[in-house]
Amino acid sequence: MSSPEGGDSTRGEDVPYTLHESGKGLATSTAAANKADKVGADIPLEPIVTTRSSRTDGFETVPSGVVTLLNGPNALPAEGAADPAASQSATHVKKRTLSEWELSLASTYVTDAQSSRPSRLDRSPTAAQLRSYRLYHSIWLRLILYVFVILNLLLAVFEKPAVKHAGVPYWGTMIMELCCLAFFIFRLIHYKKFCPPNYYWDKKTILLAVCIGLTLLDMVIYVILANTLSKGADGQETAVRATRILRPVFIVNFSDTRQIRKAFRNIRRTIPGIANVLILLFLSIALFSLMALKLLDRDARNSVNGTSTRTFYDRKGRQYFDGFFEIYWRLYVLITTANSPDVMMPAYNYNRWYGIFFVIFILLCMYIFVSIVLAVVYQNYRKHLKNEVRKTVRTRRQSLLQAWRLIKAQKATGKGSVLPLEHFRQFVMYHEPKRSLAQILLLFQVLDENSDGLIEKAEFMQLPELLNVGVVEEKATHLLIPQYLPRVWDSVVSVFIRAVVKHRFFTYFFDFVIVCNAIIIAAELDESEEHGDPLETMFLVLFNLEVWFKLYVHGFWEFVRIKWNVFDFLIIEVATIFAIVTNESTDGTDAIDVLMVLRVLRLVKILGDIDRFRAIIGTIWQIGPSFYMYGGILFVIYYVFAIIGMEAFSGKIQGVSYNGSSSQLSMIIGNYSKEGNGWMVCENEKLNNTDFADLRYCANNFNDVASAFVTLFEMMVVNQWHNILLLHTLQTFSCVILLCDALIPPMARAPGMQKPS
Repeated sequence: MSSPEGGDSTRGEDVPYTLHESGKGLATSTAAANKADKVGADIPLEPIVTTRSSRTDGFETVPSGVVTLLNGPNALPAEGAADPAASQSATHVKKRTLSEWELSLASTYVTDAQSSRPSRLDRSPTAAQLRSYRLYHSIWLRLILYVFVILNLLLAVFEKPAVKHAGVPYWGTMIMELCCLAFFIFRLIHYKKFCPPNYYWDKKTILLAVCIGLTLLDMVIYVILANTLSKGADGQETAVRATRILRPVFIVNFSDTRQIRKAFRNIRRTIPGIANVLILLFLSIALFSLMALKLLDRDARNSVNGTSTRTFYDRKGRQYFDGFFEIYWRLYVLITTANSPDVMMPAYNYNRWYGIFFVIFILLCMYIFVSIVLAVVYQNYRKHLKNEVRKTVRTRRQSLLQAWRLIKAQKATGKGSVLPLEHFRQFVMYHEPKRSLAQILLLFQVLDENSDGLIEKAEFMQLPELLNVGVVEEKATHLLIPQYLPRVWDSVVSVFIRAVVKHRFFTYFFDFVIVCNAIIIAAELDESEEHGDPLETMFLVLFNLEVWFKLYVHGFWEFVRIKWNVFDFLIIEVATIFAIVTNESTDGTDAIDVLMVLRVLRLVKILGDIDRFRAIIGTIWQIGPSFYMYGGILFVIYYVFAIIGMEAFSGKIQGVSYNGSSSQLSMIIGNYSKEGNGWMVCENEKLNNTDFADLRYCANNFNDVASAFVTLFEMMVVNQWHNILLLHTLQTFSCVILLCDALIPPMARAPGMQKPS
C-alpha cells in the first residue's frame, strides 16, 4: 500500500489512527487501513478511496472498509436510535448489565496490562482496596514520588562537601530528607492497604524499609556526633553521613521504576556468566607480566662498579616496569588503550624487537579476550532479557484474563464467551471517558477480525496494544481571517501569498537563505560586530516573514501541529527579542551571547526540510524514551561512586581557577613547572612531578558532587583514567572505589571504539 506522498506503508509502523470530521461525514487516515499492523493478524489490505482531494497533508485517503464502518449498516446510531450492531450481537449472547465495580476492576487490570506492571490485588478486592490501588498508581502520586526521589538525591549538592555557594547547614538538609523519608513511609503504608501479605513482604519492600530505618538511625548518630566532636580546620563538621550511598535504592526499588530494577536484575544475573572469561583475562595479563618481568629484566640491568642499575626509565625519569605488580598494572591499563603507546616506548626505543611483545599482548588480551568478554556479556544479558520479556508477557496476559472474566458475556448456546459491542462500549467509555463513540467503534472494528460483531478472547488480548496507539480525532478547522475578514482573505495580495506559501519553492528558497546565513556566520567570526548587524537584521526579517506567512495561510492549529514549525517560531522570535535588546541596551553582553547561540541553532531548522534528516531525527526522537532506563542505571552507579569518592577524597585536591588574565596564566604555568623545593601544585605537595600536575587535572577532584560526576565521566571515557586514579590513591588507601569504576572501560567499550591517549 502506498502512502499519499508515494512512500511505502510497511507492516509494523507505529502510525496513530486519525479520525477527521468534515461536515457530516467521518474519515480516517491511511494508518487505519492495515489492521494487521495493529493486531498481529494476516488481514488483507482494504482498498483506498479518496475523500478530500483539497488536502495535501496526508489525510486525504481512507480505507473503504472504515468508510463503510462509519457510514454503512454498522454505522453509529443517531441519538436515541437503536444500534444495529448491538442488536445483532444481543441475539448471540446472554445479556447482562455490567456493574460499576466490574468496570472499575476490569479497567484496573487493563491499565496494569498497558503499563506492563504486575497486578498486586486480591482476586476479589473490596471497593476500598480498589480505590486505594487506583490512587496509588495515579499520575499525581507518582509525580510526587519522583519529586521526592529527585530531591533526596539532590541533597548531595547542599550537604558537606557542598557545591560552591550552595552549602546548607546540616539541619536544613536533614529537614528536607525527613520530608522525603516521610513520603516514602507513606507510600509503603499505602501499598500495604491493598497488597496481599505474600506480595507485600518481598525483597524490595524489605530493602526499602531497612534503608529508611538505617537512614533515620544515621541521622540521629550524625546529629549527636556533630554536636559533640570538634569541627575541622575549615569550620565544617567532621562527622560522616554513612547512609547517603543508600539513596539510589529508592530509585530502584519502588514499583514505579520497575524498568530500572529489571535492568539491574539482568546485570546481576549476567555477571556470574562472565566470571570465567574475566578470570582467564586476568590470568593472561599475569602471564604476560611475568614474561615482561623476566624479558626486560635481562636488558634493564647492567653492572656498573659491581652494582646493578636501571637503564629503563619513562619520560619523567621514573623506573620503568619495576616489579611484578607495577608491570601488571601498566598492562591492565594497556588493554583499555589509555596508556598506549607510552607504556611501550622506553623498551621499544631500547630495542625494536620488544615491539613484538606488546603487539602480541594487545592482539591477544585486548582484541580477543576483551571482545570475548563483550560477546559473553551480550549473550547473557540478551538471554536474561528474553526471560524478562516472557515474564512481562505472561503477567500482561494474566491481567487481561482477569479483565476478560469480568466483562465477557456467555453465548446463547452456553458454549464459550465473547465480548459484544455493548459491553465493549461500556468498558471503553469507563476506561477512557474522553474517547468518542466513533473511536470506540473503530477500535471494535479493528479487534473484531471476523467482522461478526463479537470479540473473541484471543482478539481481546490485543486490546492494550491498540489502546496505546494514538487516535486523534480532528474536526474541520476554520481559519479566523476568512471567517471574519473575507475581503482580506480573497484579495489579490492574499491569494498571491497563499499560492507562494503552498508552493514547494517557498521551502527551497528559505533553505537557501539558511545556507547563506550559515556562510555569513562563519565569515563574521573574525570581523567586527558592526559589519554583521545589517545582514543579521535582513535574515531576521526574512525568517519572521516566513513564520508569519505560514501562520496566516495555515492557521494557528495547523501551524503548531507540526513540531518543526513550533521550533522555528521559538528560535526566530526569541532571537528577534534578543536582537532588539542588544540594540536598545548599552551593556548587552549576555544578550549577545544568547543571540549568537540562537543564530547557530537557527541552522537546525534546515534538517526538518530534508526528508532523510527528518527521518533520522524522528527515529532518534521515537527511541529516545527507551534510553531513560540505561541512563538511570548509569546515574545510580555514578551517584554511589561519587558519594564514596567525596567521603574519601574531598578536599585532597584543590582546583586552580583561571580568570583569563595573562599574568595569572603565567603564574599558573610557573607553578606547574616548578618541581620539588616545597612548591605545592593543586595545593598538595604529593602531586609535584606527576602526570596529573603536568596535564593540569586539578579540577578533576571529588570536592563536590558536580566535580565528582565529571571526574567519573572522564574515567568512563577511558582516556587518562589511570592518571586520575593513581593521583587520588596517593591521598588515601581507599583506591578500591576508583579501581572498581575503572573496571567498566574494558567491558563496556569495544576495542575499535577506544581512543588512545
